[in-house]
Amino acid sequence: MDLKLDAGAVVFLDTAPFIYLIEGHGDFCALVRELIAECIRVRAQMVTSLITYIEVLTHPERLGRTDLAARYRMFLTNSDNLSIHPINLQVADECVRIRAKNGFKTPDAIQLAVARACGASLLVTNDADWKRCKELNVVLVSELV
Repeated sequence: MDLKLDAGAVVFLDTAPFIYLIEGHGDFCALVRELIAECIRVRAQMVTSLITYIEVLTHPERLGRTDLAARYRMFLTNSDNLSIHPINLQVADECVRIRAKNGFKTPDAIQLAVARACGASLLVTNDADWKRCKELNVVLVSELV
């Protein structure tokens, strides 16, 4: 993995990387683990949004998997170098601009807006459609090899 991260880097993580990591996705878990280890090693700040928090918890709660929901909550709220960025008016205004320019659905536009608002130098997702947002450096999990 040659992402050239440093202590000033802000890495935005979309929902999918957390699912791959916490649920042990065969193809992508190791890649996400390596990315997180590198962020911690160089002291880069990892950021996600409340959208991710909501998305990763909904399915386990629906299934009654309180154990899995607890693992997500613990990781997202107690990990070093990881913060959950709030959705505020600055994010909302950026979301509007992204939706108007690129036609993304609201949840995706919020994710992209949070990445912009927190100054992300890298956005990691597995949604190739997000590469249409040229203002951000979008990298797919599959490209972390």
